[in-house]
Amino acid sequence: MINKVVRFSAAITMLSTAFIAGCGSSNKEGGSSADVSKISEAACAQCHSTAIDPVAGTPIYQAYLASSHYTNNFHVVGCQDCHGGGAQHNGVGPIPYTNPDASGKCFSCHTGHLSAAHYAAATTSDVLTAADAMYVSKNYQTSCTSCHDPHLGNNGILDGKVNTLTGQAKGTQHSDWAESGHGNVKGAAWATYDFKNRKIGNSYTCLRCHTSTGFIHFVDGNFASPFPTTTWAQTGDTSREVLTCKACHTDYNFKNRVRRVGAYTASYGVAGPQQTVAYADAATSNLCVPCHTGLINEAGIEAVTDFGNADFSAVNPHYLAAAAILYSKVGFKYYSDPAAYDPSLDFSNTHFSHKNIGINNYVLPLSIPGFSFGATGTDGPCVSCHMTNGTHTLSVVPGMQAGGICTKCHQGGFAMTATKLEEEKAGYQASLDFLQAMLSYYGMSYTSNYPYFATKNWNAVGPIGGNGRQNMGAAFNFSLLKHEPGAFAHNQIYAKRLIFDSVDYLQHGKVTGAISFSSFSSATVPVSAARGYIGTRP
Repeated sequence: MINKVVRFSAAITMLSTAFIAGCGSSNKEGGSSADVSKISEAACAQCHSTAIDPVAGTPIYQAYLASSHYTNNFHVVGCQDCHGGGAQHNGVGPIPYTNPDASGKCFSCHTGHLSAAHYAAATTSDVLTAADAMYVSKNYQTSCTSCHDPHLGNNGILDGKVNTLTGQAKGTQHSDWAESGHGNVKGAAWATYDFKNRKIGNSYTCLRCHTSTGFIHFVDGNFASPFPTTTWAQTGDTSREVLTCKACHTDYNFKNRVRRVGAYTASYGVAGPQQTVAYADAATSNLCVPCHTGLINEAGIEAVTDFGNADFSAVNPHYLAAAAILYSKVGFKYYSDPAAYDPSLDFSNTHFSHKNIGINNYVLPLSIPGFSFGATGTDGPCVSCHMTNGTHTLSVVPGMQAGGICTKCHQGGFAMTATKLEEEKAGYQASLDFLQAMLSYYGMSYTSNYPYFATKNWNAVGPIGGNGRQNMGAAFNFSLLKHEPGAFAHNQIYAKRLIFDSVDYLQHGKVTGAISFSSFSSATVPVSAARGYIGTRP
């Protein structure tokens, strides 16, 4: 601590004696040779001590003094270590590196001295071979400021400490993001394939959600190209991208620079459109919707021309279709009445309101003595529930704590807790296990390997009175919900109805409104838990 005080005091002393010609215009930057001589760092402070970062809105020099570049115990990194020597600058002249990041200066120190996740470049050129993704992919090698404030690079990284400039905790966004599904370099969404080079038919559909660069192109283009016929990938680039900060934020003033997009209209289909479906305006959460609607909906099944020879890969609904479940958009329906599946159209279930969370300060429109329902904000359902207080783990647990988003509606005996959530999850999983047992019983066995169902002749399986289309529909609903583990929370009623009707159909060859559990008890199927969850159609 004494060393820091002495060092800072020395800098202040030098400020009083430093000679620098001209401290006029703030536009002093320009190109110059990289080998320009350095001058006293105090000269930098003399002009820039009050300069404001145009992106972060914070004092540049004060941010630098609070950063690890200055406060570390082994080598003080000065302004000129990044920007180049100031001998020709003199307040008005050129500086070698006006943007050190874009010039690759960050790498002169940090290459090889950060976590493997930053540089875990895949060595394989095989598009279909799994390999870890990385933070600093080829497109981000001169874009460190996409995730880091250049003058306070440790902001958002050092847990438990407070940024004295903003008053906000430094620690959670980066480390939380790295542990989330968005930042996990081993995550299936990033590491399974080289998605930027994976082509299905004539389309590079995958890159719009499985790479940051593709996602940015997709949303900045107002979703105009859901089935791109070209890739942004450069020859020889084997790196694989996670969903980086830049995907959702336009610069390092993260809180105030979230990408803003309008309501999404999904184009369902893998290599080309089969049906378009409009989604409601989800405010800030519009940014989340495009990659969580699934790829195939019921229209994919309707497009099958021969159920006697149909591969399930053509109708696999894809993964983590949370928005599609939330808005009751994607399941195979056995009833023709839309109200049979959309809780918002069913007046007996108007209390289901998760899709309204964060829309125009929505308040649950119920009057119950002893309950005081609160406004849910303006960020839409995804951001409101999964990013409580700015956390980037995407966990909903913080929202259950006092004052959290869940408490705006879940109160008294209806309070949501982690234990209650696990109970709901267990019932949901038991019901899916029961549906899986029904599918297997009627000749449609699910496996963990893509495309999950080996069935080809859908007319030759299923219940008496059924048909190939409805048999495939039951398998479709199971795959949809099996690969959307949060469906029980996103839209419990919709998920229950899809499971119930699929089981009902399999047991009777048609929907009757009743299902039986008594004849299907086994050690591997938790019938009691399933009965408790879907014993009656909600």
